[in-house]
Amino acid sequence: MKGLRSFLMLPLVLLMACSLVKPARAAPNGDLFERYVMPAESDSQLILQSVSGEYVDRYPVAEAFPDDATDKAETEALYRGSFMRESVKLYHLAQNYLKNQKSSHQFEPAYLLLSDRIGGFARKGFYLRENGSLIDKTDVPYIDLMKKSPGAEEQLGATTQIYPHEMGHLIYHMLSQAEPRSKSVTMHYSGTVTDYATAFNEGFAEHFEKIARRYDPDEGRRRLMDESEQRMLDMTRKKIAGYDRDYDWLFRLDFYRASLPFWYQQLENTRRHHGVDTGELLHPPVVRPGMSPADSLLYRNTGIHFDKTALRSPARMISTEGVISGFFTRLLDSELKEEYLSAEFYRDFLREKQPLPAPPEDMFSPLQNQYLKIFAVLHKHVNPSKSEKGQMLDFLEGYGKEFPGEKQRITELFREATGDVTGPDIASRIGPEIWLTARDVDYPFFAFDQFKGNTFPAYSFSINAADVYDLMMIPGLSSSEAESIIRQRDSVGFFRNKEEILSVPDLSEAGRQAIEQAFEEWEPTEWSGISFTKLFGASLFHVFGEGLLYFVVLLALPVSWRMLRRGCSVGALIKYLLGKLGKTYWLIALGLFSVMVSSISTLLVYLLGWLLTLLGETALLFVLHRQRGKIREALMYTAGIGLVVLCSVR
Repeated sequence: MKGLRSFLMLPLVLLMACSLVKPARAAPNGDLFERYVMPAESDSQLILQSVSGEYVDRYPVAEAFPDDATDKAETEALYRGSFMRESVKLYHLAQNYLKNQKSSHQFEPAYLLLSDRIGGFARKGFYLRENGSLIDKTDVPYIDLMKKSPGAEEQLGATTQIYPHEMGHLIYHMLSQAEPRSKSVTMHYSGTVTDYATAFNEGFAEHFEKIARRYDPDEGRRRLMDESEQRMLDMTRKKIAGYDRDYDWLFRLDFYRASLPFWYQQLENTRRHHGVDTGELLHPPVVRPGMSPADSLLYRNTGIHFDKTALRSPARMISTEGVISGFFTRLLDSELKEEYLSAEFYRDFLREKQPLPAPPEDMFSPLQNQYLKIFAVLHKHVNPSKSEKGQMLDFLEGYGKEFPGEKQRITELFREATGDVTGPDIASRIGPEIWLTARDVDYPFFAFDQFKGNTFPAYSFSINAADVYDLMMIPGLSSSEAESIIRQRDSVGFFRNKEEILSVPDLSEAGRQAIEQAFEEWEPTEWSGISFTKLFGASLFHVFGEGLLYFVVLLALPVSWRMLRRGCSVGALIKYLLGKLGKTYWLIALGLFSVMVSSISTLLVYLLGWLLTLLGETALLFVLHRQRGKIREALMYTAGIGLVVLCSVR
């Protein structure tokens, strides 16, 4: 009887168990999305080419590619098979939202201009040449990208990631209805402290690179990108080791510092992925002791190493784009994307505002669902020209207002993304931006530029995100006074105004005057901008200048003394020394070249070049019938200077 009762109860138990299991959500209906969201009678994306460098009123003139153009076909194929397509869908969702909010009447395709400019840019304004006429698009955003070779799409920093990155900029600019303006003069990178506006703008765009890689529909490309990341990590670790030896070893020719423009972007690419995943960017960058303030800032901003024993301060956290990118990545990975809202919320994202033709879950993917929430917050609560607290705080506060049921979770996600440096009351731990300017200085603002070919005549920074080295840039402020200011700020949390800074107890009268002057408005009278000629020129001048110094001290002076005492003529001496200097510079150039072009086997590249030089020189000397003693002396010098250069290569 008991067994019969158990048997009869079994269907009821199974029914109850099934009711507790959440059914798998079906994939959203793509046809519904295309019908109600995407453009009805126009292309969702239009690929353009420049018209032979033509400009009208400083705006470029562009035209659509011919239908049979190879560049167009390759880019369209890449677009269809990558996250680029999803980012265009997000663009149209944002555009629909602005139109339905009466914030914009614009409805345009997502324009992609394939140009010859290195890098990627979210721009605004161009003229479209169509059927011989120019159509004014000077108020329309577009993305400017340099087309890469097909193999490059299997690496970090590929078009499939950079295009969504630039789309992130474009969407943010559209929704916030203002152009973010940076007060920092420092060139931004993922681990560099800049300012609240730059960090939020760049961090929001950078997170798209991680999302694009994670949601790339091509499984093979995802695998190749994983392999590319590992190769880049291996390569940059070796470059960093060489960079450290440039500082640590005497008589180095600084090849790794001079070649930084050739490998730093790969380091940056790994930081945007691996650095965010590991939490490396939550830590402050290391500064070497015993350097001048300007050199300390250059080393710090290059971000070669991070202090894993400490966390950045709250203000520095939200001034660092890699931290912002990590927060948005964490948000998109969270369970919040599965939390759909009432159908009313989604009406504004349709092409025409109307009742939803299906439940939201059937029209929008979980990823799209979370982006729609983000878009609403960006539009209603984040405006760089009106913000008083910083865009990250505006976003968190706005998100809590728009979606109160998710307020606690969004706060937890931010705390997780920042190592919980703020605690639950985030706003009370992050002070306002209070800007000071050290004027009449040579500030090395560009991490690539290790030998200061480009400098800025002033340095601006926010006191609440500063450290001692920032303050030491102010002329007239001593290092002890800078330390007192930072110590006082950290003891109270942050400064609220100028008066609190000037009331620091240990400031001298000269120090107070220096701070007062740093608060005064200042605009540079002359600045020529970034010059890559100056950058590479300064690097080459440094390397070959160091080589010349060693040549003079170790060879020219002793040899000249010995040869002149033996009665050698000045002309013969000069000819001899010029020959040896040419050989020295050849081997230095060979060493620098091997460091620049080699990703892993730098030493092998140099040794191969050195060996070929020895063999070629030996053959030439025999052809010229040189005496055996002269051949031996020439080869010994080539071998000797080769060993000296070798110390700078490894």
